Amino acid sequence: MKPLITVIVPVYNIEPYIERCIQSILHQTWENWELVLVDDGSEDSSGKICDKYAQKEQRINVIHKKNGGQSSARNTALEISNGEWIFFVDGDDYIASDTLEYLWKFATEKQCDFVSCAVKHIGFPGIYDSSDKEKCSVYNGKDACKYVLLGINGFSASANHTLFSIKLLKGIKFIEGHIYEDLEYMVNVCCKANRVAISTSQKYFYCYRPNNSSCYTNTEKKITDLDIIEKSIREIFRKQNPEFLPYLDKRMISNYEQVLYYLCDFKNELKLLYKPLKEWILSYKYYKTEFSKTDQIIYKCLFLNQYFFRFSMLILKY
Repeated sequence: MKPLITVIVPVYNIEPYIERCIQSILHQTWENWELVLVDDGSEDSSGKICDKYAQKEQRINVIHKKNGGQSSARNTALEISNGEWIFFVDGDDYIASDTLEYLWKFATEKQCDFVSCAVKHIGFPGIYDSSDKEKCSVYNGKDACKYVLLGINGFSASANHTLFSIKLLKGIKFIEGHIYEDLEYMVNVCCKANRVAISTSQKYFYCYRPNNSSCYTNTEKKITDLDIIEKSIREIFRKQNPEFLPYLDKRMISNYEQVLYYLCDFKNELKLLYKPLKEWILSYKYYKTEFSKTDQIIYKCLFLNQYFFRFSMLILKY
């Protein structure tokens, strides 16, 4: 019998999108799945929609809880999941009909602890996905950890669009109450993994949502949470992989540059935070070899002023 795959979907105020997500799972070519929908204190009809589907389909399990954030919802679902494999989906996204079957076959053929597919961006202004031929690559866990930090070779700091062996996830939880939690989670997972794989096949559809609250998280919280996540990852590396610390520095420089870039849209905050954030970025160890030419130009523009920096980010990154 084919193994059970648990699909975990956190749900919070996504009434217009959740049915599309559920439907994409109901129509999977892989039939041995269970769906855990975690209603994280929704104030709209999202929870009722989840209940409606659960009444019709016994493979769907709905959990209603007080709002605790995406990490809390995922951790809650992991505690009651029965699957040998785990797949995370955001409730406002959806997946191709053969996603679970495709990833499981790939994982078993390559004997991997996890396997990721590529993401197709739907409705994102100015983002155009490449249409490369399908390619599958296998890496060891250490290389995967490096690539997650650098954001290269198809790796990203997102737990979505990846099929994980439950054995790999045991003992690992998402940090609750903070953004950027996926980065810390993926680093933890990669440090435990032996073999991982990446496919360029676009099976996960990441959908643009204009009023997504995560896009408007206040700057102080972003800075605080980045600091917490960084300290957690740095502690992991000090104990296990100190050679990865330069890659972490590179990642933090890039993350804080992104925060600084979006800060340019808020004049009052910009006056208060541009200088300390700039000094924070420049305090990290700069390893030129880990930066692309584009990133090197952006970094140098920090030494000039906010207008050069903003212009370089706008032209070269966004």
